[in-house]
Amino acid sequence: MWEEYLVYIEAEQGAQSTVLHHAKSFEGNHILPKCKHKKLSQMSTLDWQEIINTAKPVKRKYKTKTITLTQTESGKLSEKTLKNLRGVIGGFMKWCRRGDLTTLNPELIIPRGREKVAKDVLTTEEANALVRTRISNNPMLHAFRLQIALGLRSGEVLALKMSDIDGKMMHIQRSLNDKGKITGGKNFKANRQEYLFPLAYEIVQDQIKYRKQQKIASDRGWLFPQADGSITSHAIYRRKLTGYCNDVGCTPIAHIASGTVLSLL
Repeated sequence: MWEEYLVYIEAEQGAQSTVLHHAKSFEGNHILPKCKHKKLSQMSTLDWQEIINTAKPVKRKYKTKTITLTQTESGKLSEKTLKNLRGVIGGFMKWCRRGDLTTLNPELIIPRGREKVAKDVLTTEEANALVRTRISNNPMLHAFRLQIALGLRSGEVLALKMSDIDGKMMHIQRSLNDKGKITGGKNFKANRQEYLFPLAYEIVQDQIKYRKQQKIASDRGWLFPQADGSITSHAIYRRKLTGYCNDVGCTPIAHIASGTVLSLL
C-alpha cells in the first residue's frame, strides 16, 4: 500500500513535492521498519503512535566517524521533525480512507518536552537595511534584496533569467534545487507572475547594471550568474549571504525564509 501511495503523491503533486520528499525520507528510517509485514487492518492507533514515540535521529556513518543527524541539544528528534512524521502518517491514512481501505483516523500526539529548534533570522531593522542597500562588494547583493522584496524562495531567485522580465512583471516558472537541477518549482502555485513594484523594479535594474559593469555574459541568460556566466549554486548563495552578514555585522544567517518580511516594505 505504501508503494502505491508514493505513486499517487508523485502523480498528484509532482516528483519534487515536499509531501513526496517527506514521505520518502521517513519511510525507510521510521515507518516501514516498524510496520514490517503487518496488514493495514492490523495497525491500530497505538501502533502508529509508537512509530512517533520511538523515532530516533538517523546516524550517518563515514570512514572515520559517525554523525547523528539532529540539531537538538538533547540528541533527540525535534518537535518539528516529529510533526512532519505525523503529517506523513496522516496523509497516508487519509489516502487509505479515500480508497475505502480503512476507517481508522488515528489521533496522534507529539511526546512532551521535545525541543523546538530555532533558526536565526534577520531582525526587522536588518532586513530593511539589506533590502535598501545598493552598494556592496558582495556579488549576490541584489539577489538577497530581491528575495526579501518579493518573498521568493532562494531556488526561484537563482533560476531567474533575463527573459523572465517583461517591463514591470516577472515570470516565476522554474527553480533550482539543492542537487543543482532545474525544476518546475515546489508545487502548482510556483508558476506565477510577480508585479515589480517600485523597489523590486529598482533592484532588478540594479542587477542588470551590475552585470553590464562586470561584463558578465551568460549563455543561459541567468539574472544572477557567477562571473563565468554559470548558474549560482545554493552552496555559493548561502556562503555569500553569510559573508554579507559578517561584513555588515548583522545576524549571521545562511538562509532567507520566503515570504517572512513582506510586511516590512
